[in-house]
Amino acid sequence: MRLMATLSGILLIVVFLLIPCFGTSEDLSQKIKEGRDLHLKILARYKSIEKSYHEPFIHGAATSNPLCCIAVPLKDWESLADEKKQTLAAYAASLVNEVKANPFKYTGINPNAPAAKVIRANVAKMTDNSWGIMAGNITPNGRDITSDKKEILTDPRNSNHP
Repeated sequence: MRLMATLSGILLIVVFLLIPCFGTSEDLSQKIKEGRDLHLKILARYKSIEKSYHEPFIHGAATSNPLCCIAVPLKDWESLADEKKQTLAAYAASLVNEVKANPFKYTGINPNAPAAKVIRANVAKMTDNSWGIMAGNITPNGRDITSDKKEILTDPRNSNHP
């Protein structure tokens, strides 16, 4: 009985300490939604952009450190206020589990390809910190975003992000 009371007390202390740091789950959910909406709004400015940029992708799937990424045109990224960058970061970070659950949807590689086993193993090791934002120039034909700059911001959900 005493152990239960102690554990309950510790749990309450942890909850009261964490809520001010991270906000409520509704706040985070709203920030993620705002990030998704901002991402789509930015991409909508480019009428010829490939629709695949509306989805996350796995950068470096065949490496030991793959990242779940979203792509943003460099000039848009550089003009964003830090608060908007953090909103996009919350959105990008929220997609890690989605890409881990179905990696071949986000790599463009056939699940029966010879490299599939390696990709499955690498993606399975991804953590909540395995995300980034690729900022690049729009190609002359307006269809693609180059991978000029990889941004990894502090995940608003995890203060231990590198």
